[in-house]
Amino acid sequence: MWYKLIFWGLLLLGPLSFLRAQLPDQYESSTYYLEGMEWFRKGIYPSAAVKFRNYIEGGETGGKLTTQLPYLAEAHFYLALCEYLSGRKTAKEDFELFISKYAVHPQMAEARLWLARQYFREKAYRQVIQELAPLSRPDPQISDTANQEIAYMSGICWYHFKEYNKSLEELNTLIQKPGPWQIISTRFVGLLYYERKNYTETVRILSKLSPSDHTAETLLGCTRAYAQLKDISGLNDFIAQFPTETVDPEIYLIQAAACVENEKYTAAMESFDKFLSHKNIMPPTLRYAYAFTAFKLEKYTLALPIFEKIGGGEDSLAAPSAYYLAFCYLQQNNIESARMAFFKAARLGAKTDIGEEASLQYAKLSFQSQQFEDALQQSQNYLTQYPSGKYENEIRSMMGEVWFQTGNYKESITLFEKNNLKDERSLKAYQRSCWYYGLELYRKQIWQEADLYFRKGFNLQQDPIVAAGCRYWYAESLFRQGKWDASLQQYQKFLELPLNPKPAYYIDAWYGMGWAALRLDKIENASEAFRQYLTLSKESENSIQYQDALLRAGDCEMALKNYAEAMQWYYKSTQTQNPYLDYSWYKIGLLNYRLEKYSEAINTWKKVIQQYPKSKYREAALDQSGDTYLKWMTDYAQASQASRTLIAEYPNSPYIPEAYNRMGIAAFNSSDKAAAEKYFRKVVTEYCSDTLASKVALNNLPFVVNTEVYAEILEAYRKSCPDINSDVENIAWEAASTPWEGGEWASALPLLNLYIRDYSTGPHVFEARYARAVCLSKTGKPQEALQDLTELINSKLIHPYVLPACLLSGELNTLLGKHETAAIQYEKALSLAVQPSERWNIMNLQIEAWVTANKYPEALKSIEQLLSQPGGSIAKRQDLEWQGGKILLLTKDTISALQKFKDLEKAATGTVAGARAQYEITRILIQTGQDTLGEEAGLYLKSNYSTYREWVIRGYMELAELYIRQQDTIQAQDILDYILSQPQDYYSGMKEAAKQIQDRIRVALPPPKIVPEENKKDRKK
Repeated sequence: MWYKLIFWGLLLLGPLSFLRAQLPDQYESSTYYLEGMEWFRKGIYPSAAVKFRNYIEGGETGGKLTTQLPYLAEAHFYLALCEYLSGRKTAKEDFELFISKYAVHPQMAEARLWLARQYFREKAYRQVIQELAPLSRPDPQISDTANQEIAYMSGICWYHFKEYNKSLEELNTLIQKPGPWQIISTRFVGLLYYERKNYTETVRILSKLSPSDHTAETLLGCTRAYAQLKDISGLNDFIAQFPTETVDPEIYLIQAAACVENEKYTAAMESFDKFLSHKNIMPPTLRYAYAFTAFKLEKYTLALPIFEKIGGGEDSLAAPSAYYLAFCYLQQNNIESARMAFFKAARLGAKTDIGEEASLQYAKLSFQSQQFEDALQQSQNYLTQYPSGKYENEIRSMMGEVWFQTGNYKESITLFEKNNLKDERSLKAYQRSCWYYGLELYRKQIWQEADLYFRKGFNLQQDPIVAAGCRYWYAESLFRQGKWDASLQQYQKFLELPLNPKPAYYIDAWYGMGWAALRLDKIENASEAFRQYLTLSKESENSIQYQDALLRAGDCEMALKNYAEAMQWYYKSTQTQNPYLDYSWYKIGLLNYRLEKYSEAINTWKKVIQQYPKSKYREAALDQSGDTYLKWMTDYAQASQASRTLIAEYPNSPYIPEAYNRMGIAAFNSSDKAAAEKYFRKVVTEYCSDTLASKVALNNLPFVVNTEVYAEILEAYRKSCPDINSDVENIAWEAASTPWEGGEWASALPLLNLYIRDYSTGPHVFEARYARAVCLSKTGKPQEALQDLTELINSKLIHPYVLPACLLSGELNTLLGKHETAAIQYEKALSLAVQPSERWNIMNLQIEAWVTANKYPEALKSIEQLLSQPGGSIAKRQDLEWQGGKILLLTKDTISALQKFKDLEKAATGTVAGARAQYEITRILIQTGQDTLGEEAGLYLKSNYSTYREWVIRGYMELAELYIRQQDTIQAQDILDYILSQPQDYYSGMKEAAKQIQDRIRVALPPPKIVPEENKKDRKK
């Protein structure tokens, strides 16, 4: 064999030597490439890399060569591959260089795959996705195994991005495909479902693995998933597949715990035994479960020592262990040990079900053992810890027996309660005792204890009158405690009692019910209750309460906006010896105000002001008068006078800042800006603590002073009230934002400038800059607006105005003719937009900008991106497809445009989009000289889209031009006549064009050919 190699070697050396003599430099470089390939095939990648690099350097540095080497692209590829296979990080750069230099190459898909592997090795998952994205799925240029690897790497990358649905979508494709990635993908998908708590899918996926394909992690995950699903049968069958000696003992613990939880105690014990055959140490929780299982299987001897050990501690398992330990002791007739075990369980399990059960058992065992003190103490503890416990009656009964046994008959109530006597005489006496004892506690204002006895009294129902009295006083007690809702319920229940005759306090219950409902803002209920009270009551019986009920009835009707009825109640209260007449008249004034009877309101408030000089409502009456004069009667003099009186007579009134504001507004409306400025200044300097009034003053000051003076006033406001500087910023912002939001762009600009100057780091500065940009754009200053927008867009701080700033910047750049810049701004906006509809609109703007800028490739790319997005109606998507075809025509790619229109017509057959596409097909075919196809396309348009006459006529215009070019004037004239026969209001522009074509036919074209009549008919067909 060796001599054959020598022969062929000598045979090849001759021509190679000759070629080398002819092209020495190129020969030497080719030799490098061939030697590199030889080393590569032998797997000696570092040496191969040196050869490939020498070859590349010979071709790229120039040297003596004048032409590019033939294998330069392949050398780049194999150099990168050798670097990768040698484990060098430079492989990444070499692959990137290959991809950037040779955009179209047969090995491009393979290069991207190798580069993705390098990134995957480095855990640069985002770059992996980026490199894999251009590849077809599956890619025909690479093997099936490589395509599976792509899906695997993509799935892992999406997992690391927490895009779990995408990860599952990739990896799920591998589960059904035999190959190197099937098993590992199955494991990963199963564990991913487990991590997402989808236990059903976890079991379904991982169960596909054969026992030998399971890892410890998948075995554990599948076991836990079965346990979470409580599928004990499935869990047992699953574990049974594996030899006992190969299963991690923890699996049996999980199996045992699941069986215990589902009360499969026999199966649980079998699992515990399997675990114990490997290990004898288990966590405390499972040791407890093991003992509990033994207890349930009545293996008390086995359970007792474990419960003793766990119950001896103080942790969360100690209480239930002590509880079941006590029952084990009872099986041995060890009463005292059982009693103490119950005691510990009751102490450690306080306020739990176990604690409650143990408390009862301890009390019962103590009583049976005649240890009465312990029984009584535990009974009291039980009632304290479990006031509504399920054994309350049994405990109380036992306590009564304890008191009886010890001879302690302290008080009658205690005696009746603890002995739980049921005879009629005892129960009636007990009920009456509860009522009187409750009243005694009520008078002492021991409300809650009184409530206890009132409840006991009306719950017995032995004497209806006593029960009714207990419920009424219980409602009164709850009202005194501020428990309005509970009080209202008790009043209602009392009033529903079928009592005959009614007790004396029946009428008062309506009054109490009215107040309880009023406190709860249940105005309609309160109104009804006060009405009932006033109907049943007489003024002489309780004048103060009656007069109060009149006022409250008026308040309710006023709150319900039943102003006429409210007025009647208030007027009725003025006819009694009401000590609150000033309140009645003040309310009548408010009612007149709400009924828009402003003169009557003013006159009524004057009565309060003049007749009740010491009334606490006089101050409010002055304030209301001034406000009414100003807002509704436009009597600025009277408004100012009322405000001055208020200021003079009530120097500490909280209404003074608003009074000054009214005086300022009145002065402004009286054309006295100087006085208005003085009053507003007074508010912001002397009453700055009233932020609401200060805001009113500061909002009005821009109308009476210029921007510079306004800035000085704001500064004075800060100095006057340094403690509320944080609110000054809000006031300044409100002053600036109000005209902006109202569309007063010119007025808003100086105030926005002032805010941005003074609060460059304020919470509203980003909105202020955006607002200023809007105002500048609205006032014809787009360049200045763009400065603000640029700062917003380039800000390193996070704020919500980047997106609107990008959109406005795009709009302004479009206005200025900078369409490419506009498109870039829309790209930035796209990176921030979230909603599909929002993204759809932005990308449409971007496409328009690219087209206007003559950036057709970018426009086409944007169209493809937009079509891949969710959202957009079918019509909008078809319009985009049509627009893409038009852009392809602009790029002179007629073939691609024609195909796109054909695809669109096929997808949108029978719609306006289909008609428009068919028109474009007709136009392209005719304009590219494909007359026969163009004619067929035009006739197809007429036949299949007759309802879309605009596009049919457009197509006919093209056919007319075709026939003219063919000198077939008869056909051309027929089509033009059809167009001109359309109604006058249809397609006037096309009609004008048709007339011009007719003129051309008459002037420029030779006489039409004489076509036989039969042929004419055929042509028309």
